Amino acid sequence: MKYSIPGHSCIQEVDNIHSRIEKHLRVSDVWSPLGLVRLLLRIDNKKPFHVIQINKKFLDYHNSSKKLNYKKVTYTKIRKLKFIKREPFSVFFSTDYSDNNFLCSNILSKLNSEGQNFFDTVNEIETGVSIPEEKIKHIEFAYKWMTNDDKEYMKALLNDYRKSNSNS
Repeated sequence: MKYSIPGHSCIQEVDNIHSRIEKHLRVSDVWSPLGLVRLLLRIDNKKPFHVIQINKKFLDYHNSSKKLNYKKVTYTKIRKLKFIKREPFSVFFSTDYSDNNFLCSNILSKLNSEGQNFFDTVNEIETGVSIPEEKIKHIEFAYKWMTNDDKEYMKALLNDYRKSNSNS
């Protein structure tokens, strides 16, 4: 991974993509995640977006990352980074674009008092959602403006929500 010189980055490509998405959002109604995916797939016929649905558990690395010592690496001076999968706590870096010699720093230094493995301390993020009854009524009121696909999606979502909350 190379860090660009200010003003010479690939951020223009990202800005262009965001601009194209916003242009389509201005003239479209999005009623559900399904509708958003359909919109994203319609943006560019010549070079369509590859939309990836995330359906895995979300993990919270925030608290676990406090056990890492980031001060060992001077991030403001880094020009190239290299990560090696089998060495997850080693950061290989270079402070020069032309230099192919990488320095290495191990950032794992602060183990907790129980001596736990770093990855054992990563917790799953709770994704339980509470939908106020008033919001449910607003969604149901909006059915008349939704496409059939969006309406069926929202009905199934609310059905599942009601079933899971009636069992609690």
